[in-house]
Amino acid sequence: MKKKEDGTTVDFGTLKKKDTSSKNYTFKYVNDMHDTLKVYGVLDGCDCTKSMVKEGIYHRNDTIKIETNYNPNKYNDKGLTVKQIFLVTNKTVSKFDTIYPLTLKGIVE
Repeated sequence: MKKKEDGTTVDFGTLKKKDTSSKNYTFKYVNDMHDTLKVYGVLDGCDCTKSMVKEGIYHRNDTIKIETNYNPNKYNDKGLTVKQIFLVTNKTVSKFDTIYPLTLKGIVE
């Protein structure tokens, strides 16, 4: 997987809590490392994100889409905010071994 430029980190800019009930994002991970990669699911770093991924086998060059919804009103988020979501697989895909961290960041006002 490539670095930040390909979507492993999404900067949602500035969100005004009073105007935003939630924000949706789609992360895309291309399996360019393994002939087959089994995706077991996705883990959210907190209750303010809800993420979904299609579980199953992905072949080389398949794109895995991780749909994420962030609710800035769930907690008292204010100022610089960073949230992580973790793609869980059966192969080493990052320095964290079989999980691949995806990051949402921005400013909540």
